[in-house]
Amino acid sequence: MELWPFIPQSGMTESLEWLTNVIRAKAGEDRISLRHYPRQTYDIECWLSPEEYGRAKIFCRENYEGFYFPMWQHHVNVAALTFGDSVIPGDYSSGVWLGKIVVWDNSIQWEIAEVTSVSGELVLSGDLSKSYLRPVICPIQEVNFSQSSDFKLSNDDIRVGGFRFRSIRGTQLESDADYPQHRGIDVLTDPNILSGQLTEQHSRDVDEIDAGVGIIEVNPIYSQAETETIMKWETINKVELLSTLEWVHTRRGRKMPFWYMSHNSDLVPISALEQDPDNAAKSRIRISAINKLSAPFDIAIIHESLGEDYYRVESVVEDGSGQYIYLDRDQGKPWDNSLISISLLVGVRFKSDRVEIKYGNGGAAKIAVPLIEVPGL
Repeated sequence: MELWPFIPQSGMTESLEWLTNVIRAKAGEDRISLRHYPRQTYDIECWLSPEEYGRAKIFCRENYEGFYFPMWQHHVNVAALTFGDSVIPGDYSSGVWLGKIVVWDNSIQWEIAEVTSVSGELVLSGDLSKSYLRPVICPIQEVNFSQSSDFKLSNDDIRVGGFRFRSIRGTQLESDADYPQHRGIDVLTDPNILSGQLTEQHSRDVDEIDAGVGIIEVNPIYSQAETETIMKWETINKVELLSTLEWVHTRRGRKMPFWYMSHNSDLVPISALEQDPDNAAKSRIRISAINKLSAPFDIAIIHESLGEDYYRVESVVEDGSGQYIYLDRDQGKPWDNSLISISLLVGVRFKSDRVEIKYGNGGAAKIAVPLIEVPGL
């Protein structure tokens, strides 16, 4: 199988597309994955010399059935490699690098190798057949053209090609990270990158009965209100990029729920986090009163230097000008109210099965995913 040897310029856009059947009922929902692997699409632009353009257009005409494409978002610049080398030093993740890779110097000087073991360094199944002065290595995957290639020619010596490749069986990243959990579900602790404004919706879906001549009757469709928001990531290096991609992949589109912190001080504490005087196994905290605040719901208590803990609020009790919220357990952390903030925890999932990733240079990337509250968590 041939390999696409031309490196993209001006960044690259990757799209991941899962397929989830969401079955919604009044008090909850069920989600069924219809794809084991996401479909993966790449939009790239390549700047080609006249000689490269000649090779590229023949490639596009002849490789309609499929070919290998380097996953440039994971590329690593390595030290010079020589003929006969069978190990590539470095620190690599087996989830990305186990399998076929390309060792690439330029669009002519490259070769495909097979990685059989990842123990920090990459162990190849055989020896390299060439020497490379300033090589780049990339994992590769099988793709095909999802639309016709588009070349722009002008009077200079640069031919600009726009291409869209698609992998039916996309790479499904897994994660070895020990994500914090609350009630058995992962908690997203990454900050939401608020570049500009973020729009959120908090509402209750209702069915209106209106005869047009009098009172409008309003009936809730579902048993609880819901939140819709957008989560944005902006990575700046390869470590952040891989960690973020693993999180996105392990959500599997609309399939897997997780806890999302509101990134707002929703409840104002007016007492320290203290042990429940009636139950030593639980704790409570006094907050400024909020009308119609009712349990159960979930919160994150964030200490300015000691981290955060997650609780289920089991009851809300009025106390003069404030309220006590009674929590599901006691962590033995008498945090002072002047050092903490309280955010609501919302059980959410991705609202879309499609995730778009815009890559820059050196691990820089931007990802924005709509979120919707999952009923019944």
